[in-house]
Amino acid sequence: MAIPDEYFAFLKVVNGIEYNGCIIYGIDEEFLEDDPEQEISGFIENNEGYRMDIADEGDNYTIIGESDMSW
Repeated sequence: MAIPDEYFAFLKVVNGIEYNGCIIYGIDEEFLEDDPEQEISGFIENNEGYRMDIADEGDNYTIIGESDMSW
């Protein structure tokens, strides 16, 4: 899957963020050298789950985050 350049630059500074019902996915914990200070919603894990949920719809999106309202 293609990762937008802006998102990749964001990950270099902040490995994901969760605030006020909005989540921007970080790097999955299994790929990190050090344990994170808090739980991270992983980019790959969440995209795999998303694709399984909509497999019948034929959409092929790359999801970088979600909110309490939608992806």
